[in-house]
Amino acid sequence: MKKLLTASVLLILLATLSPAQAAASPADDLMAFWKPRGLVPVGYGEAITKAAADDKYIILYFWTSWCGNCEYFSNTVLIDENIVDSINEDFYFVLVDADVERVLTRKYKVRAVPTMVFLDRAGDPAAVLPGVFDPPDLALIFGYVSSGAYIELEFDQYLKKIADQTSAAPAAEDLDETDEIAENVSSAETNVLMADSREFLSSFGLQATKSIVPFYFTALLTLL
Repeated sequence: MKKLLTASVLLILLATLSPAQAAASPADDLMAFWKPRGLVPVGYGEAITKAAADDKYIILYFWTSWCGNCEYFSNTVLIDENIVDSINEDFYFVLVDADVERVLTRKYKVRAVPTMVFLDRAGDPAAVLPGVFDPPDLALIFGYVSSGAYIELEFDQYLKKIADQTSAAPAAEDLDETDEIAENVSSAETNVLMADSREFLSSFGLQATKSIVPFYFTALLTLL
């Protein structure tokens, strides 16, 4: 009789739970957090499978529930509209809880969080980026990786290329009079970008004359 009563109570309790409550899981909680922010994380296997066909790079975002910097990064930087658009357009975004996904954490030798590991379209390591960055700085890094510029250009060279492309070209009839002005504008823009790069690259001890991606890629290859 007691067993029957206990079973009846359990059935009643289960019946009072909504389908959403009954099916809740950590994965559901993560989706509930990220989807309203415009990002839809995918699984590691799915990203590896689809990256080449969809011509996208992969971001493995290593985080933990206890990491204050991860919380800040997730709630401020990764919800920035430009960052969200860049990720959705050029990357597959994979959340990796470093405490839970120990196999991936060991595979990519992640020793601090937050850390972003970039994989190329073939699923091979392209870059490792530990730390927290402001949206404008992170956007530059995203562009550097997703454009494939990291393969041939140092980071400073990439910044100079951006500055040159954004400099307005003078009209043909005014070339003689405006050459010097255009050159000075281009130089000023480049110097600003270089100064910005030095500031955020210095946060993890790199010289602005060195490419961030090859540096970390070399370190990653050494550890693998």
